Amino acid sequence: MRSVVLIGDKVWLREGEGPWQEAAMDDPRLTDVLSTAFSAIRPGFLGGPAFEQVRANVRHLTPTEEPVNGVLANHYQVGAPGQQFFNDLLADAQLLRNVKDLKWDLWLAQEGAWPVRLRASATITADLRVLNDLNLPAPSSWELSIDVSRPNDPTLAVAAPKSDR
Repeated sequence: MRSVVLIGDKVWLREGEGPWQEAAMDDPRLTDVLSTAFSAIRPGFLGGPAFEQVRANVRHLTPTEEPVNGVLANHYQVGAPGQQFFNDLLADAQLLRNVKDLKWDLWLAQEGAWPVRLRASATITADLRVLNDLNLPAPSSWELSIDVSRPNDPTLAVAAPKSDR
């Protein structure tokens, strides 16, 4: 398993529980992680034109009202029809051809409709590079869980990991 910390234009990588190492943005190990990870590093992460379309589409569903992370939110349950969301934002076409049982839920703040929480799950049915990189056989189930809390909090700070370089 690879871990990445990105602060501004500096990046650190770690293999498993090994030491953190500062790396260049064009390091192939970083490219590998970013090609499979859904994170704020990716363009359009919980924003951008594709997410705006998702936000408009889910509003046609009937939500339930739920507080999440201290924010009153509308909870939308989306099933397989939401696969286009993943086509646009999460993964490559080869991965999506080999996904079944896709389901996802989205919580949008009632004030401002910003994403407060996203939960998704599916089963990958074929041996793909992402599974091989993780030493997992197909079929494998995965779950994505994102919670947004303390947005725009000026007291938040991220410290760089201790590097071995």
